[in-house]
Amino acid sequence: MVAVILLGVFSSCTPIIKLYYGYHEPKAEDSKSLTKYYNKKGIDPGNMLILSDSVKYYERFKEVQGFPEIRVFNKEGYLVYYKDTAKLCNAPAYEFTESICNESNLKFNASKNLKSETNGLLNLNNVPLQITTDTVYDYYVFIYCARFIGRLNKDHVKVWQHNLENVKGCKVKYYLVDMDWQKSWSP
Repeated sequence: MVAVILLGVFSSCTPIIKLYYGYHEPKAEDSKSLTKYYNKKGIDPGNMLILSDSVKYYERFKEVQGFPEIRVFNKEGYLVYYKDTAKLCNAPAYEFTESICNESNLKFNASKNLKSETNGLLNLNNVPLQITTDTVYDYYVFIYCARFIGRLNKDHVKVWQHNLENVKGCKVKYYLVDMDWQKSWSP
């Protein structure tokens, strides 16, 4: 692995790094292709969401920097910072998703709320996501992923999903938000 990384760094061969991680050119997807792909990778697509249209897609693409990534909201509906906001690295998500119920004094941003996060999100049957207040969770976690990022889904997303499914001590609801272009957006 080190040899592949060094080769990529010293020869400026980004395609080699992309090949190693399974990155590929994004292509238009639909609910069937996404379900098949994520099932094949051992990632449960049961809570999968997509963006409603290309406008929402571009807005979210600008807001969520880098994939895979998580965005966490507390029970009050405010965005929680699980890592230093100046860093793009998602490595802290591993530990955070394991110990989310034990975290205290988390910084949050009241200007970023759950309602704006869910605006434009659809399930794979094209039904808008509705978070009701009859079941209150301590945390809502949105795992941003994409088929075109390849192996990172298995190395990151699958682990985060597993961690969140096995938390103890609080109630967590998570969603996978697929950031692939959707066939339904094309004329």
